Amino acid sequence: MSKKTAYYIQGMGNISPQRTFDNSEFLPEISEYQENVLMCVRPEFKNYINPVALRRMSRMFKIGLSAAKICAQDAGMEMPDGIITASGYGCIGDTSRFMLEVIENGEKQLTPTLFMQSTYNSISGGIAMAMKCNNYNTTYVHRGFAFETALQDAMMQIYDDPSKRILLGGFDETNDGQFAICIRTGYHRKDFVNSLSLFQTEGRGTLQGEGASFFTIGSEKTDNTYCRISGLQLLYAPKDKSEIINAINDVLSEAGIDIKDVDIVINGIGGDTINDGLNNQVMDAIFADTQQVVFKHLSGDYCTASSFGLWLGAQMHRYQTIPEIVKTNHIHSGAPIRNILMLNHFRGKNYGIVLLSTPSDEQF
Repeated sequence: MSKKTAYYIQGMGNISPQRTFDNSEFLPEISEYQENVLMCVRPEFKNYINPVALRRMSRMFKIGLSAAKICAQDAGMEMPDGIITASGYGCIGDTSRFMLEVIENGEKQLTPTLFMQSTYNSISGGIAMAMKCNNYNTTYVHRGFAFETALQDAMMQIYDDPSKRILLGGFDETNDGQFAICIRTGYHRKDFVNSLSLFQTEGRGTLQGEGASFFTIGSEKTDNTYCRISGLQLLYAPKDKSEIINAINDVLSEAGIDIKDVDIVINGIGGDTINDGLNNQVMDAIFADTQQVVFKHLSGDYCTASSFGLWLGAQMHRYQTIPEIVKTNHIHSGAPIRNILMLNHFRGKNYGIVLLSTPSDEQF
């Protein structure tokens, strides 16, 4: 990626286990969960989708399409130059129901709607049809790297043609069968944990979450610009903290800043005492004197949870404030927020580093 090409977040739409779909407010109220599955707080879908069409749509299809429309409206964009989505498991609820129907009906008299809405690219296709968009359209299914890979593609599209504006989104949904499997493998908590006490309760596993977060990415600053994406790097199965620290330093160096210039670091831990190990070691090694925040007690953990983290970082840039509910220490002095670094991990294997900076070009 060239430093001469800028990548700005010009609009957002986020439907999550918190009240995040209204961009005119920033976490106005916090939803607390007593079970280990966090499900989306849904807006009034008919405000974004024709009520007649709503009857034929699955829950996640409604959530994804509504989040995309909120994002496009927020950016004042009628026609994107590309639609790029990311998902770890797609619309797994419809997939499960379709496979169950195959078994129960002996592969006969199957419901076509369940099949059509169970494909990974059904949401990106639905968005394209709703917006009458015939431009570039793709979906990345890469488990814990799905959203970061989609973001990388969006940046490449803009690098190739700076006039483009890309609608980028990440989505995943909860599923009973998947949840049961993840409990057996140790990925999710067996015992019920209060979601807001997740990081004060040590244990193996995290909380299952879901959500759909969409972003309009472009190369020009607009009146609605949230922040600039100044760096992105992916790491698979790093051997130790030094490998992650080196990658962070590379991202910061390319942006022309140092660790001391990072105002906030978003720590993508999920409350798992084993898988969170490297993240916490990095925090202690180089960010002990930096304001640290977490987010998976609000969103839960899922393959594309980093999209919620990106939304959180962009909102902190826009509102120039840090919600108390996400703080893990109290280092920030109240000075202007200029640089936010996110270090996310998925199951201790997939690590993504994203640097968000003030929309001003003066520091570049």
